[in-house]
Amino acid sequence: MKYILLEEQIKPDALLINVYKIILDRQYG
Repeated sequence: MKYILLEEQIKPDALLINVYKIILDRQYG
């Protein structure tokens, strides 16, 4: 759940955040 911190830093890049969440979900989910 580290991406929550990233989400606060780069809110405009919401699409990149979603992609990053998908990547994390594939690796750790």
